[in-house]
Amino acid sequence: RKAKRYDDAIASLKKAQKDAPERASRLNFVLAQVCEEQGNLKQALTFVDAYLQTLPLSTDPHELKISLLRRLKQTDAIVPWLEETAARERFNGELQLLLAKECVAAKLPKKAEAIYKKQADESPSAEAYRGLFNIYKDEGPAGMTRILTMFDKVMDKDATPGAVRHARAMVGALRED
Repeated sequence: RKAKRYDDAIASLKKAQKDAPERASRLNFVLAQVCEEQGNLKQALTFVDAYLQTLPLSTDPHELKISLLRRLKQTDAIVPWLEETAARERFNGELQLLLAKECVAAKLPKKAEAIYKKQADESPSAEAYRGLFNIYKDEGPAGMTRILTMFDKVMDKDATPGAVRHARAMVGALRED
C-alpha cells in the first residue's frame, strides 16, 4: 500500500481474509481505504458497506462512506442512510452527532437541532452543545438569546452533578468560539 502497489495490496488482503475468516470482516475497512487511494470509489463503497455491517463503534468508516458518497455525487443518500444507521445504533453518541452534523450540511437545521438537544440531554458534551449553538448562531440575535437563556437556566440550578455536567459542556463549547 505504501509503495502504491494497490493491486498487490488488495490481493494480499483478500488472501488474508481467506486465511483468517474470523478477521475477514475487519479487513474490509482496510480494503475500502486501499480502493479509495487507488481511485476505485465504487469498490471502496462496497468494502466499507461490508465493514459497516459489523457495527463498529468508531465513526471513521461512516465518515469514509460519507466521503465516498460525496465524491460519487450521491449526497442525497447521506442523511437517509445515516438516519437508518443511527436508528439501528441509537446508543452510539458519536454516530448521532455525525448525523446531526450531516443534517446541518444538508440544510436540515430543525432535524439537527432535535438530535443535538437529545444528545445534550442524554450525554452532555461540548461537541453536542457546540453543534446546537452553531445552529442558534445562524439565527442571529434571537439565536444568541436562546444560547444565553439555556446557559442561564443551567447556572441557576443547584449544583447537582447533572447541572454541573451541562454547565461544563456549555462552557467548553463557548470557550472554543
